[in-house]
Amino acid sequence: MIFDECHHARKNHPYNGILREYFEVEPPLRPKVFGMTASPVWNTRNPQISIAQLESNMDAKVIGIRENVSELEEKSPKPEEVSSENGTRSLLTPYFSVSRPILFRQFLMIVL
Repeated sequence: MIFDECHHARKNHPYNGILREYFEVEPPLRPKVFGMTASPVWNTRNPQISIAQLESNMDAKVIGIRENVSELEEKSPKPEEVSSENGTRSLLTPYFSVSRPILFRQFLMIVL
């Protein structure tokens, strides 16, 4: 099962409903889980709780990219920063354009 924005897999979100049914299946028959998020931490005062809850809810382990970062950067689309006269900034990529403060975060993945 693949989950995009998997940090939503908590409380009453539909992702969590799917995963509750997942846990009713015998472990050897369960599908593998792959989730992606750039925001695994919802509790900034205690990020370990956020990570632990996400791992528990998804029956998975949170991992971050630490090796081959240069290869990832080489293959990833490069955003172009555009400034306007009113001071707003925008990130432009081949896939989307977003006006917001620019935040660079490592992309985190969840795999079983």
